[in-house]
Amino acid sequence: MTVINPKETTAPSLARRALMGVLPAGVLALLAGVLPDARPAAAKATTAAGDEAYDPLKQVWRCTYNECDPYYYHPEKGDPENIGGSHPIPPGTAFEDLPDDWICPICAAPKRWFVKET
Repeated sequence: MTVINPKETTAPSLARRALMGVLPAGVLALLAGVLPDARPAAAKATTAAGDEAYDPLKQVWRCTYNECDPYYYHPEKGDPENIGGSHPIPPGTAFEDLPDDWICPICAAPKRWFVKET
C-alpha cells in the first residue's frame, strides 16, 4: 500500500487544482452560448466599421417584444403621445437621448428591448 504525504506537491495535483479553479468559469462560459436569454439584446448605438456618416436622427429603432405590433421609433417623428411619461417626446429626439425609463407605446417594453434597424 502506498502512503501519500499531503505536504508533497506533485505536478499532477497542481494541474488538477488549477483546473478546478478554472472549470466553473469555463462551464458557465459554454452554457452562456447555449442557454437562451430571457430578454432580447440590449439596444446599442454603435456604428458599423464602414458607417462614417452615422446620424442618430436618421436611425430607426424597432421593438423586439414578440407580442408587439412592432413599434418603430423614428427620431424625426418623436413620440408625441408618450403613454409612459409625463410629457411628449418632441420630434428630432435621437433614440440615445430618450429617458432611460421610456417604454414602447404599444406594448410597454423597456428601451433596452429595441434594436437599430439597418
